[in-house]
Amino acid sequence: MTTETPLQLLKAKEAANLARCGTSTWWRKHSAGKTPASVGSGARFWVRAEITAWILHGMPPRKEWEPIWKQALASRMDDFNLWVADTATEKNRDTKLDDVTEMKSRNTHHATRKKMASATSVGNKRRTRPLTLNQEVVDRVFDHAFDLGIASSREALNMQLNQMYQQAPRGLIRSQISWTTYGWACIVGCTACSSGCIFCYAKMLHDRRHEIYLKNNGCWKPDGKRMPVQYAKPFGEIQLLTERLGMPLRTRTPGRVFVNASSDVFHEEVPIDYIQKMFLVMGSCPHLRFQILTKRAKRLHELADRLPWFDNIEMGVTVDDHNAVKRAELLKQTPAKTKWVSAEPLLSPLREMNLSGLDWVVAGGETGAKEQKIRAAHPDWYRELRAACREANVAFFFKQTGDWVHESQLADTGLTGSTAGRPIHEWPDGTRSFRFGRVIRHDILDGQKLQEYPTNWASLN
Repeated sequence: MTTETPLQLLKAKEAANLARCGTSTWWRKHSAGKTPASVGSGARFWVRAEITAWILHGMPPRKEWEPIWKQALASRMDDFNLWVADTATEKNRDTKLDDVTEMKSRNTHHATRKKMASATSVGNKRRTRPLTLNQEVVDRVFDHAFDLGIASSREALNMQLNQMYQQAPRGLIRSQISWTTYGWACIVGCTACSSGCIFCYAKMLHDRRHEIYLKNNGCWKPDGKRMPVQYAKPFGEIQLLTERLGMPLRTRTPGRVFVNASSDVFHEEVPIDYIQKMFLVMGSCPHLRFQILTKRAKRLHELADRLPWFDNIEMGVTVDDHNAVKRAELLKQTPAKTKWVSAEPLLSPLREMNLSGLDWVVAGGETGAKEQKIRAAHPDWYRELRAACREANVAFFFKQTGDWVHESQLADTGLTGSTAGRPIHEWPDGTRSFRFGRVIRHDILDGQKLQEYPTNWASLN
C-alpha cells in the first residue's frame, strides 16, 4: 500500500478543481498535512483528500477526523456527491462506490436516500440478511408458543419470525404521543364502541386522507407522490397489514411502543392467529416495551388464556367514563405483568374505579376539530384520580387538558386575559372552562408536570 499522504495524492489531480472551489489558499497554508481547525471550504477539501485516498488506495479515514467528516459532509453535499461519484466511476471501483453511496444517502433527502438504498448492493444485502436472535430469547418465546400450540418446533418459529423480518419495510417510526416512543400500526381501521369514540382523531384523519386518495387516484396531489395503500379503504374496514408485523424486529433502540393507535388489537374482526403472531413478535423484542390499549375488554378476557404473555407486554384498557369502569376489572383478570388504564378522553369522574391491581393511569381531556362539539373535563376529576393513585401507589401520568382549559389553570398556561371570544362551558359549581383548541393543550396540573411511569419502566425514562 502506498505511503503517500492524501494531500500528495491530490496535488496534481485536484489542483484546478480546488482552485475553482476557492480552497487553494487553505491548501497552501495546510500543505504540511495539519487537521483543519474549523469547518469550511478547507474542511471540505480535507474530506476530499481522505475520500480520494479511500477510493483510490484503500486507505480508510482516520477516526480522529470523524467530527470534521460529519460537519463537512453536511455543509455542501450536492457538490461533494458529484465529485465522489465521478472519482469512483473513473477508477471503476464498484464496491467502494456502494460504500460511498450508502454514506451519501444518509445525509441527503429522504426520497434520494430510499432510492439509493434499493439501488446499491449494500442496501440489498442488508434487506436479505437473516434475523438473528439471542438463544435465550428464542427459547423463552418457543416455550410459550409450544405450550399454546402456536409453534411446533424452534425451526418453524425461527422461520416464521424471519419471514416477518424480511417482509418489514423498515423499523418502527417515532411517535408524537408523550407517553410512548414508537408507534406500531400493523392493523388499521376500527368501529365505534363507546362514548369516547364519538370524536375519534384516528377516524377523522383517516377519512380525510381516504377522500384525498379517491380524489387524486391514490396520490397526495394530482400526479404527485403515492399515498400509503391503507387509505384506499375507509376507516370502518379492518385492514391487517401483515408486511408491518416484523417492524419491531428491525428496531434496535430501546423504548416504549404503542401498539395500533389507529385500531383495536382485540376488535372482533381481528383473528386470534394474527394477535398471536403479534405477541410472538413482542416477545422476541425484549429491548422494547409494548403498550396495548383496548376498549374491548370482554374479548381481551376471552382470549387471554390463548395468548403468550411476556414481561414486556403492558396491557391497558380505556376507561373514559363511569360506565366503562368494568373494563378495568376484566383487565385485572388477565396474566399481563403490567396493567394500566387510559382515562382519555376523561368524560366524567371515575370515583367508582378500584385502582388496586393496576400499575399505571394516564389521564387527559378530549381533543378534536374546531367544528366538533368537544366535551370539557373539570380539573377536579383529574385531582381525584391523582389522589386515588397516590393512595393506591399507582403511577399517574397527566397528558393534557384537551381543547378546554379551566379558569383555575389559566395562570399556569400564561393565557390570562386571552379568553375574549372563546367558547365557554359553565360548570355546576359556578366555575368556567374556555375552549382554546390547538392553541394550547396544557399538560400541567396545579403547577406540576405529572409524568410518572410504573417502577418497572424506570430504565426507559
